[in-house]
Amino acid sequence: MSAANTEEIFAMYQGLLGAGRVHWAEPLPFTGRPGHHYFVRDADRRRFRQPARRASIMARISARTGAEAGLMRINQTYIVFVGSRAAATIQPTFLARDTESGIEAFEWIAHTHPLQLRDRYQDIAHGATESDRRVLAAVYACWGQDRSEVIVTRGTHVVAINAFQLTPDERTGQCRAE
Repeated sequence: MSAANTEEIFAMYQGLLGAGRVHWAEPLPFTGRPGHHYFVRDADRRRFRQPARRASIMARISARTGAEAGLMRINQTYIVFVGSRAAATIQPTFLARDTESGIEAFEWIAHTHPLQLRDRYQDIAHGATESDRRVLAAVYACWGQDRSEVIVTRGTHVVAINAFQLTPDERTGQCRAE
């Protein structure tokens, strides 16, 4: 089978998460809801190719939503996912490599750490947290990806873009994708 296109991956995610939690990302930037996934139309995906531009879009989505936002790519399809407002943790929902269904590539590109979510119970890291590293290790086990980015934001502004990479000791485990 050939690589699944955006509409086919959208339908897979509707089946996985439920139709009410999977949407088209219109307009960009948008205001999302925690626990929901937003698919970027093919015509808009060029806006996510440049690191500074995608960081700006992700900062605005995170600020409008009031939660962390993440960006992943399956084949050539960009998907923004929104975390919880209650906790600054986020995890991409990803699929295992499956040539039968056309899932041939996956990348967890980046996610935001919005400084405005800081409160007396929780500080916001400027780099990768242990939770971020565990998620990346799970992605590595399935897809071989060992680096991603944290976009530190304050409101709609990008404070920093901090890349992180797994150490050799963290590159272990078995694929446990959805």
